Amino acid sequence: MGNSVGDVERRKVDKKLLEGALEFASENDKYSEMVSELDWQPDYSNCEGEWKEVEGCNVEPVVSERCQLSTELGLNMADFFSS
Repeated sequence: MGNSVGDVERRKVDKKLLEGALEFASENDKYSEMVSELDWQPDYSNCEGEWKEVEGCNVEPVVSERCQLSTELGLNMADFFSS
């Protein structure tokens, strides 16, 4: 698993992106900040509790203010992709 041509190429591209990002960060005095971000790991310590909370929820989700604001500003998903 993970040894298809696509997987191998994806790992090569990821490695080149990482090297380029670290070089760029180094040139802009942000190397330690970049390394810190790359080392970040999510906290999964309460996954089971969060999942039980989701399963036990019986109220429909409410749209957050941020989502409403983006709609009011006329933003859509196409605004976040390059042409």
